[in-house]
Formats: sequence, structure tokens, C-alpha cells
Amino acid sequence: MLREGEGWRKGETWSSRVNPDGPIDPEAIKIHRIRPADLKNVPRFPTILPKVKDLVGESPIVAHAYKNERDFLDYEFARAKVIQWGESAYADERYICTQVLFAQLFPGATKSLTSMCDRLVLDSSERDDRHGALLDADMTADALILMERQLKHSEAGAPRSWTST
Repeated sequence: MLREGEGWRKGETWSSRVNPDGPIDPEAIKIHRIRPADLKNVPRFPTILPKVKDLVGESPIVAHAYKNERDFLDYEFARAKVIQWGESAYADERYICTQVLFAQLFPGATKSLTSMCDRLVLDSSERDDRHGALLDADMTADALILMERQLKHSEAGAPRSWTST
């Protein structure tokens, strides 16, 4: 996500599968439809780390349920020996969490990505057939853009926080 004037716009997209160097949870296989054989010849995280760092740069990191994304990045950066175990690859302040923002705009509403998109009247039908990081990122970006517009045109005001409730 990139700042454009008073709002946000989508930036460059890039995706890569990553060899996890270990077993894959059977539930993750069902959700993502990625089998271990599909990852046999894809890069390991240290190989794509320069591209990840370059792509993120100094930009904010937009995520739905950002703690999952933060924990994944922290784990992989530590495994690659870029940070120490227990450190964070990126400060919490860099993350913009659409789940938190959504909960502030719609208290009591179910906070899943699909529920959020349904409530915001964003098309999430592609998720019915597949689930993937790039698709989720695109839907999250659309949700952030829409929620920011709603904040600007309502009496709700600015969110209390992007990353905490």
C-alpha cells in the first residue's frame, strides 16, 4: 500500500511460494490446496528475503490479523539469522491491521476477512474456490481503501489505533 495524497492506493504486487523446510499442517493443505510436493522445488525464505525487504522498504505493512503476519515474518527472519529470536523484523507501528480498524468501525461484528468483505460489500467470491496470500492481500488492500473513505465521510473520526484495540 502506498500513500497517495490523503488516501491509499495499491502498489506493486509480488508473490512466491516458499519451501517451509518441514511438514505442512494438514489443515493448511486443505485451506491453501498446496501439497508438500508443490513446494519441493520452490525457494526457501532466505533466498527470497532480499526481495521481501526491498518490497517492504519503509512502507507500512497492511495485514488482516496483523499479528499472524508479524509472527510469520519474525520467525522467518530469525531462521534466516537476520534478527535474533524474540526480536521483531518490523516495529508494530509499521503494521496497519484491517481487522482492528474494522472492529473499531463495526463493534461486535465478526472480524474474519470474508465477513469484513461481506460487511463492506467487497467481492470475496474468489475465496469460495481458493485461499491464498496474494488474494487475501488484495482483499485486505481493498478493505483498507474503503474503510478509510468511510472514516473520512462519517462522524466516526480517525481510528484510535491501527494495530491495537
